[in-house]
Amino acid sequence: MLERSSDALGPFAIIALAIDPREVKKACIALETAHPAARLIDLDVYSAAGVQIDRASLGVAARPCLVCQSPAVDCIRLKRHSLEEVIAQTHELLSPFNA
Repeated sequence: MLERSSDALGPFAIIALAIDPREVKKACIALETAHPAARLIDLDVYSAAGVQIDRASLGVAARPCLVCQSPAVDCIRLKRHSLEEVIAQTHELLSPFNA
């Protein structure tokens, strides 16, 4: 592990692996879609040259918005949803884990 910290967006880790970054991204997508609550995890992958390996480069659909299922990047850029809507959906996704 190269770095482990937290910022305004929450905790993060930077890890270097000697594995094909495209295969790593495929594994990350599988993890992000394995459970509804896993949608709250955002795993980014970069090549050794610093190029981000995104879903589009693998022929995978864009990550869906938590609120409306449109591409999340569009909703974020256009500020389609209030913070309250996003928080409410987050609570909904996590509700199965409440005791």
